[in-house]
Amino acid sequence: MAPTDQPYVIVGGGVAADKAARAIRERDPEADIAIYTESVYGPVYRPALSKDLWVGDKSDIASQDLGTAEVATLHTGVRVTDLDPDTKTVTLDSGEAVAYGKLLLATGASSANFFDEVDGAVLFRTAEDYEALRARVSEGTEVVIVGGGYIATEMAAALATVGAKVTVYFPGAKLLERLFPPKLLDIIETKYVDKGVTLVPDAFVSEVTEGPTLIFRNGDTVTADLVLLALGARLNTGLAEKAGLRMVDRAVEVDDHMRSSAPDVYVAGDLANYPDVRLGRRHVEHVDQAERTGALAGANMAGGDETYDYTPIFWSDMFDLGYEAVGDLNSSLTMREFHNEEDSSAVVWYLDDGNDVRGVLLWNTWGKTKVARQYLGKPAPADLGEIIIPGE
Repeated sequence: MAPTDQPYVIVGGGVAADKAARAIRERDPEADIAIYTESVYGPVYRPALSKDLWVGDKSDIASQDLGTAEVATLHTGVRVTDLDPDTKTVTLDSGEAVAYGKLLLATGASSANFFDEVDGAVLFRTAEDYEALRARVSEGTEVVIVGGGYIATEMAAALATVGAKVTVYFPGAKLLERLFPPKLLDIIETKYVDKGVTLVPDAFVSEVTEGPTLIFRNGDTVTADLVLLALGARLNTGLAEKAGLRMVDRAVEVDDHMRSSAPDVYVAGDLANYPDVRLGRRHVEHVDQAERTGALAGANMAGGDETYDYTPIFWSDMFDLGYEAVGDLNSSLTMREFHNEEDSSAVVWYLDDGNDVRGVLLWNTWGKTKVARQYLGKPAPADLGEIIIPGE
């Protein structure tokens, strides 16, 4: 059977896929664009899964649909099992082969999990994960979260907001200790405790069993109505590796046009390791990066010649605390803090050993990422505290 011929194929169903399809459509109005995604849903705005859908007026997934079906043909619930750049084909789980002219790989990441599957022990990343969890949570539901990072903290706030009884077990001394300086870590801890979330530091889970029950390294056990495993993410690199695409730092190497090492294969979103014009080669797993790289890849797939010169932002909300940030936030870097006690805002600069700016955290400080971005990759000025006035 001859392969189905598709000028544009996008593998993956997230925001990068949506932005790419729209960029292709803008440049090529008659384009035939096929999107293949394992999800039963089309692209949705995924940040809402751990934010707005829990605290806003709407809790249904449909409210976050990006409307991608208006610009592309969606093939949902379909897994792409193989990518062959030599023959320019992808193979679907049905066995069907699809020939492409240009292909975008935007498969993103999946939740990491180191434990056996157990009823009541859930992961959280996809629209399906949200629906499964939301259906099991109500006022008073006892939820145990394992992990102390980005998703763990957002979901602890979200679940507590809808009335769940939340306990967070994490291996470090403080939530988010790999990101922030001690003063902000204390503020975060106080906020969660005040909101009724129980925090258990220095907790190491060795096994998850029926119940669901956590068994800790010290022999203690805890049983809850639900266990949410927030253990980080793993990039979905399987297709890229099968295709022999050049990899770097666990991700797929791309140039400043989002082109991979294979002709006519582009990569966007979490999967892309790109040359940041300010900070050097890196990969970023946040929605702003997915949107921007998806749009640029799509434009170039349709004949554009755009280069990526943008350093993405990221943000988070934790109850009424929040931040925006650019660059690399890592507490192993030198951190210089400037706090405004009047409105509880702050700016934290992250400097490398050479005193160059690697990242800027804008804590309860909004609309300043453009200002902060221009200092990335440059020597830190002597007047850091005067550049971005917290709360201004």
